[in-house]
Amino acid sequence: MMNTPIQPAMSVILVTPDTYQTIRQVISFLQAQTVKERLELILVGPSKAVMQVPEQEFVVFQHYQILEVGKLTASAAARVAGIRAASAVVVVFLEDHTFPTHDWAECIIQAHEQNWAGVGPVMLNANPNSMTSWANILLAFGQWIDRQDGGLCDRLPPHNTAYKRDLLLSYDDKLDTWLDAESIMQDDLRQKGYQFYFQPKAKLHHLNISKIRSFIIEQYTGGRLFGAARCTSWSWLQRGIYIVGSPLIPLRRLPELLVMIKPARRWKQLMPHVLPPLLLGLVVHSFGEMMGYAFRAGRAKEISTQLEFHHDHHLSIRDQNWGIQNGSKQ
Repeated sequence: MMNTPIQPAMSVILVTPDTYQTIRQVISFLQAQTVKERLELILVGPSKAVMQVPEQEFVVFQHYQILEVGKLTASAAARVAGIRAASAVVVVFLEDHTFPTHDWAECIIQAHEQNWAGVGPVMLNANPNSMTSWANILLAFGQWIDRQDGGLCDRLPPHNTAYKRDLLLSYDDKLDTWLDAESIMQDDLRQKGYQFYFQPKAKLHHLNISKIRSFIIEQYTGGRLFGAARCTSWSWLQRGIYIVGSPLIPLRRLPELLVMIKPARRWKQLMPHVLPPLLLGLVVHSFGEMMGYAFRAGRAKEISTQLEFHHDHHLSIRDQNWGIQNGSKQ
């Protein structure tokens, strides 16, 4: 009688636009996970020849796959390839600049034993020495920074959330478009009756872009992609209303962001020094959003994909000495 292979508890999808070296540090954090023997690792990149993957480093995992997708022009398409190849019920994305604490995977897997569509982690700042870094992480992950209270949540951190694989596959050939604006996809799933869970025991350190020029480009392209994805089915009248109203977006978002600083226990550390880069980011993002409503995405996807990788190349001088202990820092 043949033994039935045990299915991995979770498939971890990592994308590199070039070599294995780009994601090697993240892999070392996965190797330190308390449930590494229950994980499937899926590496997505241009080719095995380019990536130069040392496969002997993956023997600690239950299973691994290496997918060749050619030149990377859109990270969402690469993640879709990983989702389709995954063998676990739960799939999670990690970026080359996100570093999980040692029990991150265990906590995510435990939460996903319930019927949640997605489970998301606490986001921690991996390079906290500059105010631009803080502005960046607040704009991207404000409501999930250093939080201790878990439970039902309307949205979860984009690019770092674990989903039930079959729900993602239900988007069929349009999945990459939905993943370009993950928060909108989460809204769509919630409208269909699915629920999300915020798991405060699972923690990820996130390395944030903090060079001003790179920060501005990142905010603009992010806003433009969001606006373009949001207005896909809108009439010109509705798009016009949002184009005219876009300059008001910073006035609406700033109070929300300031409220988020207090649960993160950072008010004294950040205020008022974080306000200039925070306001800059809000204005640039809203301008990008307006351009997305007016002219769609343009080249924003291509430029945004380039900035999704190698965040360590886009750090201010104050953040150059960042560092996290492998898998153990809380």
